[in-house]
Amino acid sequence: MSEASTVLYFVRHAESRYVEGQERERGLTEQGHQDAGTVASLLQGEQIRLFYSSPYRRAVIRFRFWQIAQVEAW
Repeated sequence: MSEASTVLYFVRHAESRYVEGQERERGLTEQGHQDAGTVASLLQGEQIRLFYSSPYRRAVIRFRFWQIAQVEAW
């Protein structure tokens, strides 16, 4: 019998520029895009089966970087 295990990765959204009143809609800064790409590269070889994310645009953008990295790896 094999032992089951679960690995959790907690990834904070990448850097975004503060815009008063646009907490949900603001995107990423250039540095944020670079950081998101770095995290996507680091997680590329992992067999991630499930994602949980806030609906905030900057968090969703971060997730898209990971999706693109996975497709490119195939």
